Amino acid sequence: MLVRFRYHIITKTGDGETHLIAEDCQVLGFAGSPASTEWTDADIVEKLIRAKPEANVSRDQAVHFLNKLIDSFEMLWYSLTEAAEEKNGKKLLRAHARVRKASQGRGVQYQVKPHLPPDVLRAYVYLPLK
Repeated sequence: MLVRFRYHIITKTGDGETHLIAEDCQVLGFAGSPASTEWTDADIVEKLIRAKPEANVSRDQAVHFLNKLIDSFEMLWYSLTEAAEEKNGKKLLRAHARVRKASQGRGVQYQVKPHLPPDVLRAYVYLPLK
């Protein structure tokens, strides 16, 4: 899935607050069904993106598999929200603080709040060749 995470970066100084919006797009993958999601490593996701198809499924099969994903998408929201809040939000906060520290900002506090839910821009279903 191609997922867009958006964040509000709040900078607090003695003069008040400023708000910035940051976006981060990531390609995430999982194995199994949304009910028993097993998130895959970034290396595996990259290999899948670069993979050349050996065969195609019929249009009806493609619609069936995508509808199954869409119908059970609510089960993925928890994992995507968790990724937005924990992993990605904290990573963004550390990167932002490093840049601001290098620019000699003193007495500045930063906070990152995810804009939820994240946007799933694309979804692909990869099936093994039998």
